[in-house]
Amino acid sequence: MTVDEKLDFLIANMATKEDIKDMATKSDLKEMVAKSDLRVETNMVFGELDSTEERINKKFDSINEILKKIREDINATRYSNQTVELLLKRQDKLEEELQELKKKIS
Repeated sequence: MTVDEKLDFLIANMATKEDIKDMATKSDLKEMVAKSDLRVETNMVFGELDSTEERINKKFDSINEILKKIREDINATRYSNQTVELLLKRQDKLEEELQELKKKIS
């Protein structure tokens, strides 16, 4: 390939103003965020997420403890109610027996 052919090839394939108008300029590149900046900001976000997760987990633990106590109270009340029902049945039975004894005596 001759020098003239090489020059013609270069001129034919040279970028035009239209080709480069949307390319980034030096000032655009300066304004872009560096990877290290992104890494720092990402780590900050992750740190906040971790602390938020810890606070939420503590609240869940607290709620679980409250629910556990409520369940214990419900069970205690249930057993207490069953005991009261048994005592009432026993009282009814004793009253019936007392009535039968009164009838026999009189």
